Amino acid sequence: IYRSDKRNGKYKVAASIKKGNQTSYTDKKRKPGKTYYYKIRAFGYINNKKKYGSYSSIKKCKVVPGEVKIASVSNKKLKSLSIKWKKTAGADGYKIYRATGKNGTYKKIKTIKVANSKQKSFTFTDSGLKKGKTYYYKIRAYRKLGKTNIIGKAGKVKSKKVTR
Repeated sequence: IYRSDKRNGKYKVAASIKKGNQTSYTDKKRKPGKTYYYKIRAFGYINNKKKYGSYSSIKKCKVVPGEVKIASVSNKKLKSLSIKWKKTAGADGYKIYRATGKNGTYKKIKTIKVANSKQKSFTFTDSGLKKGKTYYYKIRAYRKLGKTNIIGKAGKVKSKKVTR
């Protein structure tokens, strides 16, 4: 199994599978947000000499974006909370989820598109909240792959009570 970070770049061996019945491989040496290209070819031995088959077609793989870590949740404005987080490698955008209990049902409240953004941090203000109530947030980065979104893991949940 060969891997490159460019379609027409130099391919290096990512793995060598010696069991003929193994038909899958998980590449754990990838960085979130990067795109990798793969090709495969079979090999065998004839008269103790290693012989190779033809290469497969090239397949493209975009790595799931990294985990989003919420930096802070603050209550600076009346009946609203501001959520701040840093840019996540490989993110084309972020999906923000809110619940009224840490282990409650999280509902998506906002999708923010940031493809090609040079920003290093982001803020979203959730308004129209109830004073005295605590809200819990988690954010998941996503990356576009054709018409599909590849969604990363949410980081640690952060909460804040609305006091204003």
